[in-house]
Amino acid sequence: MAVKVTKNTKTVKNIISVFEDAVATGTALQLKKQAEAISKLVKDVIYQQLFKLHPLSPKYFQQKVKKGLDLRILIATGDYVKSIKVLRIEDKELGVIYQVGFPKRLHKPSKLTFEQLAYWLEFGTKKMPARPHWRVVWARVKVNFMKGYVKDIHVAVLNEFRRNAKASKLERIQTLLDKK
Repeated sequence: MAVKVTKNTKTVKNIISVFEDAVATGTALQLKKQAEAISKLVKDVIYQQLFKLHPLSPKYFQQKVKKGLDLRILIATGDYVKSIKVLRIEDKELGVIYQVGFPKRLHKPSKLTFEQLAYWLEFGTKKMPARPHWRVVWARVKVNFMKGYVKDIHVAVLNEFRRNAKASKLERIQTLLDKK
């Protein structure tokens, strides 16, 4: 198959623009998808108690029973787990970033921000043992994260490029992409 080289700079600039948009959009979509999967995994680990932790103190266990709270570790009212979100952050240098975390608001019973509460739960305090759950998830995620991640981004960028090429009426490019 012969490759035709064009001297039409407008077409070349259009192709580059379409490709840049495809990379930005495809990567952002994949990052959001990964963040959503991590968010779900953190919640599943907590709800299903998929980790070994120090048991609740007898005093706190009795308080939970008396108040009718959930007896599982890290789930008294459920507010903590329900507050775990995928946050969309706009960065001037990096563009759109998706982060698993907490909105900036207070956990009413403790009067801590959810970020502060997460830190205390993860690493403990003088009076409370550490209950690591974020590190448990990260240990699982980091092993498999890169395996499919590059491939997934490649597919997302290629799909986005195809869509953008079609929308920009770059039929010849679209035809070549469809052959691959």
